[in-house]
Amino acid sequence: MRLYTKEQVKLIVALILFLTVSFFLFEKGNIYAQSSTVEASVKISICGNEVVEGGEDCEPTTFTQLSCSDLGYEGGEVYCDNSCSYDTYECIIPQPPEPEPPTEEEIIEQIIEDVVNRKEPIIIVAPTLPYLKLFDFDGNGIIDDYEFRQSVLLWGKYWRQYRQGEEELSCDLNDDTVCDIVDFSILLYHTK
Repeated sequence: MRLYTKEQVKLIVALILFLTVSFFLFEKGNIYAQSSTVEASVKISICGNEVVEGGEDCEPTTFTQLSCSDLGYEGGEVYCDNSCSYDTYECIIPQPPEPEPPTEEEIIEQIIEDVVNRKEPIIIVAPTLPYLKLFDFDGNGIIDDYEFRQSVLLWGKYWRQYRQGEEELSCDLNDDTVCDIVDFSILLYHTK
C-alpha cells in the first residue's frame, strides 16, 4: 500500500473535486447549472499524522522502540522510517543451528548398510594377516564379494556385542583392546 503525505492527500482530494465538478458542469460543450450533491469517501493512510493506520507499521514521531527479537530476529534495534515502515537494517538474521555430527555408532551402522546393499563385486586380497583370516570363510586366501558382505555383518555383530559390554573382542583388528571405527577401517582398507 502506498502512503501519501498531507500535501499529496490535499492535492488528490482537490483534483477529485475539480474533475467531479467539471464533469457535471460541462457536457458536450454546454454549460449546465445543476444542483447536485456528490458524496465521496476516500480512505488514505497518511504517514506522519501520529496515527498508525492502514498499511503502516509505525509512526516516526510516536514510535516506541522495539527490539529486533520482537520481530523474530536474533538481536539489534528496530527503527521507524519516513514511510512508516519498520527499518530492520540493523537487525541480526538468526543463523540456522549446525547439525550434530554423526556418532561413531551411526557411521559404522551406515557403512555396514552401504556395504551389505552394494551391487558391484568386492575382492580382498591379503587374508594372510591373522585378523583377516577370520573373515576368509572358505580358506582359499581371497575374501570374495560374498565373504566381504558376510564379514561386514559379522564384524558389525561383534562390534554391537562389544558395545553392549560383552568381553568378546573379535572386532578388535588392531589389538588395541578397543572395537571402534579404526578396526572397521582396517577391514575396509584391504578391499581392492
